[in-house]
Amino acid sequence: MKIVIAPAYHSLHTVIADIVNGNYTAEHIYCQRRNTVERIVLDDGSRVVVKRFKQPNALNRWVYGIFRKSKARRAYEHALRLTELGVDTPTPIAYIEERRSGHFARSWFVAAHGDGTPFSELYATLREKAGEGDAEAQQQIPRLRSALMAFVCSLEDKLVLPGDFNHANILVTRNNDDWHFSLVDINRMRFNRKPTLKGTMKMLSQFCRDYQDGIDFVGVYAEQRGLDFDHCMHVFAQRRNHLLRRKHRKQLAHRMLKQ
Repeated sequence: MKIVIAPAYHSLHTVIADIVNGNYTAEHIYCQRRNTVERIVLDDGSRVVVKRFKQPNALNRWVYGIFRKSKARRAYEHALRLTELGVDTPTPIAYIEERRSGHFARSWFVAAHGDGTPFSELYATLREKAGEGDAEAQQQIPRLRSALMAFVCSLEDKLVLPGDFNHANILVTRNNDDWHFSLVDINRMRFNRKPTLKGTMKMLSQFCRDYQDGIDFVGVYAEQRGLDFDHCMHVFAQRRNHLLRRKHRKQLAHRMLKQ
């Protein structure tokens, strides 16, 4: 077993080793599907988040064992890189890799608990209140969109391309009229990538829940970048249609395999 711990957290070595053995009680479970994400309270009262990645199939166990870094290692190293670039993400604490009979088996990523509300919860609440006639919510929604697209532009300027930019992977905090964003679930992130309109629209097609969302967010992005809105929406529609077709093919293949 390989355990890599950030120097500031070496005192947690025993606690982190116990995580592999399941010797902990989760205070909260964020996700329990393909991967499991849980919040744990340590003896000193501090909170950490543990992400246990699903064991890969036989082929990927060989690939991760020889050629590719594990998802947990990438999450840890990406968090360090983001911090260096001034992009907020929960402080990385450790990553763990387990091997069985010489082959890669499982991995875990441990990080400090991040402050903030998931964008999904905040945006849904604001839209609900706005629909009920709440004047403050109606004013805050465009401000939040503008702040988020400014954040996207800042990532592009730093040559950072999020691989899984969705509502649940963005934590939001607010200080008066200032919105602050923090990224989680970062193992698929890419660095030193020159931004392209196609790449950004692909990212936003994954982020936007529906076509109206696309109009709202792409419109703000185009304005901030000084780009033609109609052209941006054309590229967005292409990327979104491609995404939906791909999703349909995967669902169809899954149903056929279950028959």
